[in-house]
Amino acid sequence: MPNHPQPTTLYKYLRFDDKILNSLAQNLVRYTDPKKFNDPIDCDPSIEVDSDKNSLEDLCALMLQELGKPYRITIARGNIIPVGTAHDHEYQVYKSDFKPHGPPALDYYTWSLAKVIKECLMKIMRHYGVLSLARDWNCPLMWSHYADQHQGICVAYNIETTAPGKDDLMRKVEYNRPPSVKTSDLFRWITDKTQENEISLVVPLFFVKAPHWAYENEWRTIRWVTDDHIPDSSPRVTQFQGTIKEILFGVRCPPEVQAKIVVEMKSKGVSFYKVRRVENSFELKRGIFATE
Repeated sequence: MPNHPQPTTLYKYLRFDDKILNSLAQNLVRYTDPKKFNDPIDCDPSIEVDSDKNSLEDLCALMLQELGKPYRITIARGNIIPVGTAHDHEYQVYKSDFKPHGPPALDYYTWSLAKVIKECLMKIMRHYGVLSLARDWNCPLMWSHYADQHQGICVAYNIETTAPGKDDLMRKVEYNRPPSVKTSDLFRWITDKTQENEISLVVPLFFVKAPHWAYENEWRTIRWVTDDHIPDSSPRVTQFQGTIKEILFGVRCPPEVQAKIVVEMKSKGVSFYKVRRVENSFELKRGIFATE
């Protein structure tokens, strides 16, 4: 799988609010719960069944054990069903929504196992946080979508100074591969949690997006943020290892916002730039922002 050279600079587009000054001053970033992304398909992988039925049952039991969730095995039927989970009503879902479009060999029992595996996987994924960064500062769509229609800012981080923790992984988002996880990769990861097996698993989970998002040219850092089942707890907000080297003000960024940020960040060796349009063009340029 591609592993692109890490850039020396990455950018974060931001809307200005009362919390931004404190976040900038302390170099704080948020590792977002992947289920809160604006695209519900993002970080919502399909389960690709490439294991036999016995291996699939073993994987299902291991995934449930990983969550500490009780389970029962009805040997006569060969079923593994989480306690308190009703699957009977889902047969119609399988028959009407999945069977006409899914692989012909995937019978209802196998589909049910894969569904439980995905439910467990989605719960595990919520323990990860995702920091989204951009490769470029001059994308008009990014300014419009993430920086309050140019009223916000774009922060440049010096990634050369980044020393990721043992649980951090930074990679470029891929826009040309399906969002699916193989059950064989899941089994390898859950039985042998080496870095190689984890990367094989997390890339299709967190580093794959639809081709329509390619304009973002996104890089992501993921980390395991909490074990306490509180998705919005403080470990999701933490100090970033990459230092702030530049702050760019959007075309419509108000003078009072610019002044507040300069006062707060000038002593930290940060350079400031004002973004403007290139005449007779849709491109953007930046010029040095006078702080005196």
